[in-house]
Amino acid sequence: MQNNSLVSIAMATYNGDKYLREQLDSIYSQTYKNLEVIVTDDCSTDDTTNILREYEQKHGLKYYANDHTLGFVKNFERAISLCNANFIALSDQDDVWLPTKIEVMYNEITNLEYDNPNKPIIVHHDAFVVNEKLINYSHKFIKKRGNIYGLNYLLFGNAKVQGASIIFNRKLKQMCFPLPDNIPFHDLYMSYVCECFGIRKFISEPLMLYRQHDNNQIGVISNSLSEKLLRYFNKQPVLADENEILTLTLFKNKFYTELNRICKNIIIDYFEILTNEIGLRFKIKKIIKNRFNSDGSTFKLILKIIKYKS
Repeated sequence: MQNNSLVSIAMATYNGDKYLREQLDSIYSQTYKNLEVIVTDDCSTDDTTNILREYEQKHGLKYYANDHTLGFVKNFERAISLCNANFIALSDQDDVWLPTKIEVMYNEITNLEYDNPNKPIIVHHDAFVVNEKLINYSHKFIKKRGNIYGLNYLLFGNAKVQGASIIFNRKLKQMCFPLPDNIPFHDLYMSYVCECFGIRKFISEPLMLYRQHDNNQIGVISNSLSEKLLRYFNKQPVLADENEILTLTLFKNKFYTELNRICKNIIIDYFEILTNEIGLRFKIKKIIKNRFNSDGSTFKLILKIIKYKS
């Protein structure tokens, strides 16, 4: 087990000056001190870059400006690619971390990696949902859903891995990067890969204030729509007007299109890893089946998606 190893924190910024100082201050106030903070900025037009330069001078933050706009996923991909540590935590630009976040996560992931040195690993935690003034909405974000394991639960929305709550090891980085083109979310893809081939551990303790505001790119404000969507999938009554039903229908079609593509990518991307092993097809099927629900329905769905290479 490693002792007080370097931990990298990857942050992707874009026009985040309103809340950025609070987040950076919370990172540099962590009880775990052996940190490198890597920030890639996606051509911000506000005061973000000036704040990053200030923290570069004050704390040694490593700041990189993109030559052109990369977008949310590719900006995070660049930040992660620049990280040097064996363990990498992701950070949004507008949350606030509780002081022991990295210390608790580091202890968990090093314990897991000690017993599983060749496995990709994700550790993630719960968070308090707060408004822009950091006032608690009086509930946790993930609650019991984080302890629901199995790729089918991640795919169909019953489990949750929130990007800014995760720390992962170098093995997962090696498996996932470079990211496939056009994936919708980097953290979602990484969690799918880990669920297929590695180990995920959920910490029920909230270790972050997950800020919701008008400029969130992704957030929990839309969770009411997500809950209705899940009910719609399950053919349960949905209390919504005609416009919202239309939205749900369109989103449902997009969801399944993305689902098929992502599942296919996950398996096909790692086909090459297994090509030199005996019993290739059996091994792939075994990997998939062990990660899916017991009645086999999701397993059958994925088998329809996969096209084995000759």
